[in-house]
Amino acid sequence: MSTSPKAVALIDWNNSGHHLTYLRYYAEAFIKLKVPLLILTSNVKILESELGPFSQVNRSIISVQSIERSPVNKVKPNWRNRLKNWRRIRKSVMKIKSEIARFESTYHLHDTHAHFACLYEREAKALNVLITKLNRPWSGLYIQALSFYTSESPSHSEAVFSLFKDPRLTSLLCLDEIAQPRIERTIKRPVIVAPDFTDNSVDSDSPFEKAIVDSAKGRLVIGLVGYLQPSKGIVPILELVLQNELEDYFIVLAGAVQWAGFSPEEKSLLEQVSQKENVWAHLERIPTEVAYNGIIRACDLLVAAYRDFPHSSNTVTKAATFEKPIIVTEGGLMAKRVNGFQLGLVIDRSESVLLLEAIHQIKAQGFSTPLVKRQAFLALHAPELLCDTLTRLLPHIFQGNAK
Repeated sequence: MSTSPKAVALIDWNNSGHHLTYLRYYAEAFIKLKVPLLILTSNVKILESELGPFSQVNRSIISVQSIERSPVNKVKPNWRNRLKNWRRIRKSVMKIKSEIARFESTYHLHDTHAHFACLYEREAKALNVLITKLNRPWSGLYIQALSFYTSESPSHSEAVFSLFKDPRLTSLLCLDEIAQPRIERTIKRPVIVAPDFTDNSVDSDSPFEKAIVDSAKGRLVIGLVGYLQPSKGIVPILELVLQNELEDYFIVLAGAVQWAGFSPEEKSLLEQVSQKENVWAHLERIPTEVAYNGIIRACDLLVAAYRDFPHSSNTVTKAATFEKPIIVTEGGLMAKRVNGFQLGLVIDRSESVLLLEAIHQIKAQGFSTPLVKRQAFLALHAPELLCDTLTRLLPHIFQGNAK
């Protein structure tokens, strides 16, 4: 039997949201643990510049290679788009298999394990195809475990359950301590809760932060930051602004917009509100985590009053990191964390009246999380815990095919 070391192929075929953050931090943790690492990503230049010196210091085997972005198609699923999607998936599979084979040959490795940096339910169908064609043991970080919360299964749940019952699956990581037991019972594989950390890098001269602070002119700044979509509580805030209920506040709307999710009336509302004097709008993807953090730092209060969103959100970790009170809705993981660690206020529903009451309460009474509570929360979700998390994962991912 070969005694060459086993390796990990860390795969991420998306680069939106916090993908790059997860990919970089997990890559650094694998490197610290001396695991030979092949990174397959569409963010090659960024990762090479950030991980190159790090891997040299740790004397690790590391290779960063390019693959295409996710083949998940977000337009109408007619036969032409399905065919286009299938061709992109096939091309991705061929590229990934080729890079793994080259990596193993170059460094005299074998049985490279596929670990997906971020597994989203909306990508389950494409991942089913990729994993079947890849035909090797795999694991991954499962983001937003919606199918394990609702009794009314989302449209992609069948593909999700099929994906996680794949015999080659060895184990999973998840960010959700509530869903973890349910996931483990269902898939009959080890499921380890990973820290829901955030990148806290800042720029003391952030142009985003300066622009917001200068425009706010001393008013209390309310931030809705991230992927802006109806389910994330943006419409009630827009209604309040248009009704002049928030004239004494300054509103920040920052992030890419899911325009397809808004009705024509809601689109018009967003466009009108973004032109108001007491609104700062950046309705496109925030370019970097540093820029994202600059926006968060400029806010006095974060609103994450999501609807039908029972799982984790990195916004809660951002709020705790930068000491900003946050408003969330009852039911689910965000409310449990906010209540348990006194990070902000929890309202019953994402409605204008309830939001307005909570905003007024924070302005009138102030809000400060007890230091011991904030430190306890951040201690549970520190990126420094990743090496411990992966140390518990490695025995499972290197055991070969799951039983």
